[in-house]
Amino acid sequence: MIFNPIYSNGQINSNGDTRKPKADIDVEVRGVLIGYTGNRYLDDREQRAALAKDMEREFPKELSALIKKLQQKKWDPAGVEESFRQKYRGKWNRDTGISLYEKAEFRIRIRMEIVGAGTMG
Repeated sequence: MIFNPIYSNGQINSNGDTRKPKADIDVEVRGVLIGYTGNRYLDDREQRAALAKDMEREFPKELSALIKKLQQKKWDPAGVEESFRQKYRGKWNRDTGISLYEKAEFRIRIRMEIVGAGTMG
């Protein structure tokens, strides 16, 4: 199964706390589901919405696992460090940013909408 996004929007906001850094990741995505082999009839809007809710519950778990791996490697492809820098008072350097990123806790919220479904050609 492939989820092909046609629209996405995301925001990252941090609390700016250097002792207990936390960041909220909010993602909104709409797309087409391809190759679905489950039980739901995806021509029905309500069944697509129910599947999207299932995906909304699962996706944060997968994203959290990915973020933990990235934190261990000190990689910040989403620019979370910048969110902390914006609220930091004092001299900033890359080490400060990576340190906050490494120990940050994340809260992830996903809103998904399946606008259509198809088969793999």
